[in-house]
Amino acid sequence: MLSGASATESRRWIFGRAVVDERTLELLVDGEEVEIERKPFEVLRFLLQHAGEVVTKDELLEGVWPGRFLSESVLAKAISRLREVLHDPDQELIKTVHGYGYRLVAQVRVEVQHAPEVAHFDFKAGDHPPARPLWSLVRRLGSGGHGEAWLGRHDKTHEQRVFKFAIDEPSLGALKREITLFRFLNDSLGEHARIVTLMDWNLEQPPCFIESEYIAGGSMIEWAERSGGLAKIPLATRLDLAAQIAEALAAVHAVGVLHKDLKPSNVLIASLPPLAGGDTEGGVSRAAPNIRLADFGSGGVLDAKQLEALGITRLGFTRTIAALGATTGGTPLYLAPELLAGQPPTVKADIYALGVMLYQLVVGEFRKAMASGWEHEVADEVLRECIADAARGDAACRLADAGALALRLRTLDEERERRRHEREAKEKAEALERALAQAKASQAVAEFLSKDMFAVVGSKPLRDLTVRELLDAASEKLADRFDEMPLAAAQVHAALGHAFWNMEALAEADKHLGRALDLYEQQGAMSGDVLSVAAVLVSVQFMLGKLAASLPRHDAIRALAETVIGAANSDVAKFRVNVARARMEMGDWLPAVAEFRELVQTLTADTGADPLLLCTVRRMLGYALLRLGEFESAEQAMRQALDLILRIEGAPALAIAHAHFDRGRVLIEQEEFPESDRELSEALRLFLEWSPSDQSGVVLAVTATIGFLRLRQGRTDEAIALIENPVSTLARLAGPSVDQQSEIRSWLALAYQASGRLDVALSEMSSALASSERAHGKAHPLTQHLCIARADILRERGEATEAQAVLSQVDRAALERLAPDHPYLAELHRVEGLIAGAEGRHEAARGSLERALLIFKSRYGAQHGFTRRARLEVGRQP
Repeated sequence: MLSGASATESRRWIFGRAVVDERTLELLVDGEEVEIERKPFEVLRFLLQHAGEVVTKDELLEGVWPGRFLSESVLAKAISRLREVLHDPDQELIKTVHGYGYRLVAQVRVEVQHAPEVAHFDFKAGDHPPARPLWSLVRRLGSGGHGEAWLGRHDKTHEQRVFKFAIDEPSLGALKREITLFRFLNDSLGEHARIVTLMDWNLEQPPCFIESEYIAGGSMIEWAERSGGLAKIPLATRLDLAAQIAEALAAVHAVGVLHKDLKPSNVLIASLPPLAGGDTEGGVSRAAPNIRLADFGSGGVLDAKQLEALGITRLGFTRTIAALGATTGGTPLYLAPELLAGQPPTVKADIYALGVMLYQLVVGEFRKAMASGWEHEVADEVLRECIADAARGDAACRLADAGALALRLRTLDEERERRRHEREAKEKAEALERALAQAKASQAVAEFLSKDMFAVVGSKPLRDLTVRELLDAASEKLADRFDEMPLAAAQVHAALGHAFWNMEALAEADKHLGRALDLYEQQGAMSGDVLSVAAVLVSVQFMLGKLAASLPRHDAIRALAETVIGAANSDVAKFRVNVARARMEMGDWLPAVAEFRELVQTLTADTGADPLLLCTVRRMLGYALLRLGEFESAEQAMRQALDLILRIEGAPALAIAHAHFDRGRVLIEQEEFPESDRELSEALRLFLEWSPSDQSGVVLAVTATIGFLRLRQGRTDEAIALIENPVSTLARLAGPSVDQQSEIRSWLALAYQASGRLDVALSEMSSALASSERAHGKAHPLTQHLCIARADILRERGEATEAQAVLSQVDRAALERLAPDHPYLAELHRVEGLIAGAEGRHEAARGSLERALLIFKSRYGAQHGFTRRARLEVGRQP
C-alpha cells in the first residue's frame, strides 16, 4: 500500500539577534526561545519572505488574515508585539513606512532544511496495519487534516478498533499531540477522563498510526441521523448530552488542556447499561447516550511543564507551540471571535464552541450557525441565558467555567421554578401597588377635571372661552395636583401634549410630551402609551428643529421597547415608522428606504398587522423614493398605499387625505398633470373638511403643492398666487415649520424666475436656502439642491462668478452617494454647463450639458419636459 515518498523543504531565517525556524515554528532571540502569539508570528514570516521590500498594510492584512475585514489597529498590535519580543524599539529591524506599510530592514540569511516527508499510503479494505497481522482494515471512517481514520477488526476475536494513520507531516504531528494529551489526561484524570481511549500506537514503522477504542454510536451527528434527526430526539436527552460535554470539558480544562476543535463530529456516543425495570434518573433513562470527547490532534497544554512532571514525552509539541497551545485553526463555525482576530486560544474559546453546540442541540439542527436574532428561536429564557453566557462574542464577558454551565443545565427545572415563584411574588406586589396607585390617581384626575381644568370657567363668559384657554389654565395647576403621582402626571401631560399638537401649538406640545416621557422613564415604564408619546414627540421636535440632538434618546427608547414589548408589536412598529420618517426628513434617505422596505415586508407578512400602519409605511417609502429620484417606484408605493386605505372600512379621513396628497405630489414629477390635479384637489377637500380654516399648516402645504403643479404646467401667474400666501402664513406660525417652509419658498422662487422677476426670485431662493440651512444643516441634500437652484438664478442674471462661488459649496460626493445619476446631479451639471457656455467654454459646456441630459433621460424619460429642455440646451452649443 506504499505509493511513494518525497522530501520537503523548510527554512531557518537568521536576522539581527533572532532566528525563525519554519519547521518547528520556533522563534529564538539571543539563543533563547520566546513565546509569541500565532498572528504576530505569521506577520513576521510574511515580512521575512519579503525582506527589504515595503509591504503595504493591505498586503499584510490579506496575507495573514485572508478574507477578513479588519481595522489597521489589529495589524498595529501585531507589529508592536513583534518589536517587543525582538527588542526593536528603535525600528532597527522592522521599519514603519508612514502612510504605507512596513519594511524588514535587517540583513536576512536563509538556511534551507530538508526533512523527509511522511510516505503516502493508498489504504484499502483488507490491508493490515504495520505490526498488526491479525487486524484488518474494514472501511474508511473519514479523512482530513489530522489523518485518515479506518475501522479495523481482529481476524479471530472480531473485536473492533479505530486506526488513525498519518498521511503527511502535519497529521503526524497531530497524532503525536493526541498521544501526548491522551497520556496526560489519562494519568491526570483516570476514570474521570471522558475521552476516547487510545489502546496503542505505532510511530516507528510507516505508516504511523494510533489505535483507539471503537465506539459504535459514532459521532453525535451520525447518532442523531440514525435517530431520525436531532430534532426528533427528546430535548431532555439533548440537554443531558450538553451537560455531559460540559462536564468532560471542565475536567480537561481543570488539568490545563485545551481541546481547540470542539464540535459535534468530535463527540462520540456510547451508552450506559439500562437499569432493571427501565428506571430513570433526573428524567433521563440510564440507557441514554454517554459521550466521549475525541480527536485532541489540535489540542494544547497551557503549561508544558505539567507533562514533564508526569514524565510524559512532549511528542508533537515544541516549547513555543506548547506555549501557544495551537498549530491549527479549528472549524470556523465553532471558532470564537477572538481566535478569528488572531488572539491565542484559551479555555473561553473552547467554551464558545460549547455554547454554539448547546444552541444547536436546543434548536435541533447541527448545521445551524448562530446568526443575529438567534434568541428568538429559544423560547425558554433559562436556556437562552445559558447559551448566551457561553457563546458571547466578547471573551471578557463569556462564561469561564464549563463546569458551571454543566451545573446550570443539570438544574434547569429548579431554576425555572425559582424564577416562577419570584415572578408570582413580584406580580402580586406590583398588582397591589398598581391598584392603590390607580385608586389614588383616579381621585386626583377627577379633582383635576372638576376643580382645575374648568376653574377658569367662572372668570369670563362661557361663550368667550376657547379650548386653548382651558388647556393653558389646566397646565398651570397640573404640577400641584400630581406632585406625588408621577405615572398619573405622565398620562395627563401626554393628553395635554397630544391636544396642543393637534392644535399646532408646537412649543406647548413639546413641553408636555417631553415632561410625560421624562416621568415615564423615571418610573421605568414601557408600554404602548409611552411609545405613543415618544412617536408624537419625534414629529414635534423635528418641526422645532430639535430632533438631531434627541435622536439618541429615541433610539434607546426603541431598543428598550423591542426588548420589553417585542419587535413585532404594532406600537413598536409605529414608533419605528416615526423615527425613520424623522431621519428621512433629516436627509438620511437611503437608510430610510431600507427601514421602510423592511417594515413593509414585516407588516405584509403579518396577517394581524394594522392595515393603517402598513398604509403609512408605504406612503413613507414612496416619499423617501421620491427624494431619491426613483419616481416610478415612488408612485407605485403611493398608489398601493391609496388603494389599501380606500379598502379599509371606516378609515380616518385625514389618512385618506394624506394618501391622495402624497400620490399627487409624485405624479407632478412624472408630468401626469391631470391625475395629479385630481389627487391634490381631493386631498384639499378632505383636509378642509377636517379643518375648515384655510390657514392650517396642512391645508397651506396642499395649496402650495397645487401651486407647484401649476408652475410645472407653465401656468406661472397662478403658481405665484397659490404659493405666496402659504409662504407668508407659514412664516408667522409659532415655531419654524422646517419640514415645509424652505421647500415651498424655493417653489415660489422658481415661479418668480420663470416669470422673469429675477431679483425677487434671488431674494426668495436665498431665504429658502437660509431656512434649509437652519432647519436641516448645510450637508442636507435639500440644502445642496437649493444651492444649485440659487446658482441658476445668479447665472440667469449674468452673475457667473457669484454663481460659481455658490456651486463651489455643493458637496458632489454627498450627492453621488445618493445615486450616481441622482436628479440633483443633473441640475448641477446643467447649471455648470450653461455657465461655461456663457463664458465661451463650449467644449466644457457641451460635456456638462450632455451629462445632465443623460441623467434626465434616465430618471424622467425621453419625452419629459426636463429631458426636452436639456436636449435643446445641448443643441444650442457650437
